[in-house]
Amino acid sequence: MILDLSDDAKEYGREALKAFESAGGDQLLAQADAKPDTRAGLVMPVLEGLGVFELEPRGDADSLEAAAAVCRSAGYWALPY
Repeated sequence: MILDLSDDAKEYGREALKAFESAGGDQLLAQADAKPDTRAGLVMPVLEGLGVFELEPRGDADSLEAAAAVCRSAGYWALPY
């Protein structure tokens, strides 16, 4: 199993990390955890802004790596997504 990502995917992950932090970081996590019914409204705009729903991880390796990078960044904040 290869765990290292391409430079482009790593950059995408860094941008995702910044986006999650700008959206509230720890506070975003606390809000999403405290009110599960508001999670979509809190997290979806960030994911949409990153173009996450345009990725096709089953279609090509670049999208797969980008999706992995976003998952790692969301995991850094333990974001429910």
